[in-house]
Order: sequence, then C-alpha cells, then structure tokens
Amino acid sequence: GTSELNGDSCLNLESESNFLYDRAKVAEFVLSKLSSKELALGGCDTDDLKYPTIESMWEFFFDGEQNAENSSTRSCSEWYDRSKEYWDDQEESVDGVLGGFESLNPIDLQSSLYFMNRLVILCPKLNVKGTKSCAAEFGAGIGRVSKGLLLPLGFSRCDLYEKSSPLLWSAPEYLGDDNASKCRYYNIGLEAYEERPNAYDVIWIQWVLIYLTDWDLVNFLSCCGSSLKDDGVIIVKESICDSMEGFVVDASDSSLTRTEAHLLCLAERAGLEIISEEWLHDIPKNMFRVKMIAFKLKKM
Repeated sequence: GTSELNGDSCLNLESESNFLYDRAKVAEFVLSKLSSKELALGGCDTDDLKYPTIESMWEFFFDGEQNAENSSTRSCSEWYDRSKEYWDDQEESVDGVLGGFESLNPIDLQSSLYFMNRLVILCPKLNVKGTKSCAAEFGAGIGRVSKGLLLPLGFSRCDLYEKSSPLLWSAPEYLGDDNASKCRYYNIGLEAYEERPNAYDVIWIQWVLIYLTDWDLVNFLSCCGSSLKDDGVIIVKESICDSMEGFVVDASDSSLTRTEAHLLCLAERAGLEIISEEWLHDIPKNMFRVKMIAFKLKKM
C-alpha cells in the first residue's frame, strides 16, 4: 500500500518490502559480474574500515556481533530508519535536500533537461507532453525535480514518492498552487514501493538509490520496470565511486555509494537495459562523480 498526501491530509500506511530476489543470490550475481571484469569487489566505510566484498560489508552491518558496541545498524528496518532520521532532520528547502549544495541546483536541472531533450529524440514514442503523460519522482524530497524539470517539460501529472514526512509535507507549498494541483504525494520509502502496472511514462530516481540495500534495489528497479507504460523509461541520476577502489558506505545515514559496474549489475538483475548515459559535469571537487542513465525494460 502507499500513503497519499492530498492538500492537508496524509495517510500513513505501512507496507512491507516484497523481496523478489534474496540477498545471497544478488550478492552472488554481483560478485560473478565484477570478478569477470577484474573490477574492485570490495570497498570501505567512512571510518576507513575495509571490506573485501560487498557481502562481507552486509555481514558486518547486519549479522556480526561486532556491531553491538559501535552503533552500527543491525537489521534492514534499522538501516532504513537511520536514513529516514537523517533526512527528517534536514531543512525543507533546496539547500536542505541538496545537502548544502544549493548552488548545484541550476547546473543539475540544466544537465537533466539536456539529457531529457536528447532522450526524446532517441525515443520518439516517449510521451512527455500528452494530456495523459505521467511521471514519478522517487526520493522526491520537496519536489525539486518535479518543479524544476518534469512539470516544465509538459507532464500532466507527477507522483512524488518520499519517505521523510517533513520534506513531503513541504512539497505543495514549494511547488506552488498550479504545480501542486498536478501532483500526488506518497509518503513511503523505495524499499516499500509496489509495482503500478502501466502507470508511468518516465520514472525519475535521483540521489536516492544509495539508501537501498542491493537486494532491495533490485526489487525496486524491477517494480519500476513493471510500472512503465509502453515505451516508458527509467532515469537514474546517482553518485558513482571509482571503479578500481570500490564502494563507500556511510553508517551515519545508511548510504552505500556504488561503482558504476556495481550499479549496472543490479539494474541488469532487475531486467533493465541501457538506452543512454552521460556524466554530469561542473560538480564540486569534493563530491562523488554523478552519472545519468536512461533504462528501459528488457524485452524477454
């Protein structure tokens, strides 16, 4: 189930994750793919603790007795609660949802617009301006991408999915009356999303996949693929680690920044294939690199 916010009302309904792929199978798939390309299998955390494989990291955070005294998370629910607590404490503004990088907003939106304009040429059947065109923004925060990109492109409706209630409640005011009336608001995390067949022409997922475990990410992207209309696309815009150094996990907000190969392994496992891709330029030097990738559902 979902939680929908319309105007001043918000229904808070709990929904459990529907695991289509279990942890061990996803870990085995990723390990096999990365090994075949001789890429980094492991990574580190922000305390500079090294992990030889991604599964050893999950074991440390979810299974190991060593967690008892170091305040690390011990279960999936605690892992997701940590990121929710982090975002609940952020300011309900563009600066807040961009982690203090408000100056990045125009650069980010402009690059997304260029990417979408090119995608429309590559995919002439993609519906972005029709009367029934519908987009979804996941990890929507206050609706920054819906206001700055999706609605101006011509979508007649945008669905905002956001786990942090304070951020989502602030969205209608930030969007403004005209834009807010074209939106629906769902107060859930990505790990609880369930497919909505034939719902969306475009699904926009930006700077939020880092908060999912590998197995929940596969399940989420699979559900997104099943939610696309014919000729619909999924756009992922995400921070990317160096391919030879491996992933970086931050226990303070339960985030896992992946290498490009790692992320693409999970998308492949979810049944997606790449249409177009491009790096974001002109970002601050102290940030991870950022890549935009357009996916479609792989034909069986």
